[in-house]
Amino acid sequence: MSVVIDNDWFSATFPSRVEVAEEATDVAFARTVDFSAELAPFGLFSIRVTQMPLDPFLAVGALRWVQTFGDHWPQKFAAFAPQVMRDQASTPRGRATRELDLRLDYEGPCSAYVRLFAHSDGDVGRIVVAAAVVGSTTTEEETARVFLSSVNPRWVPAG
Repeated sequence: MSVVIDNDWFSATFPSRVEVAEEATDVAFARTVDFSAELAPFGLFSIRVTQMPLDPFLAVGALRWVQTFGDHWPQKFAAFAPQVMRDQASTPRGRATRELDLRLDYEGPCSAYVRLFAHSDGDVGRIVVAAAVVGSTTTEEETARVFLSSVNPRWVPAG
């Protein structure tokens, strides 16, 4: 039973029932919402959306903000030998955008796939992180790929 989530932040098709929770963030003015689903025998699928206004006195610019959050993920999981499957940065209409797809090998019989979208329009920044942790069978890995490829960010920088 697949579940389609379509909101102001993204559209995606989860492989099962979705639970939604708002989470505390390190920054008081940021908002993080987590969408997660589980699939038997072993599959965890999630999308975390973090949105925050960019403080012009603290920010170093939209391009740097997007670069920082994109580069953070491979560094954060360096111990799991991340394979960058796709890394695409652009500045449509002068706005910074980055899409990053990673595959990680965790200890034990599972793999993790991460797809990151980071956008900034100079006033508001949004990070959409889609992840799937699945077993190592071909079917489980294909389910992860199908889930991640279904994730499309809804927020496009205003032109």
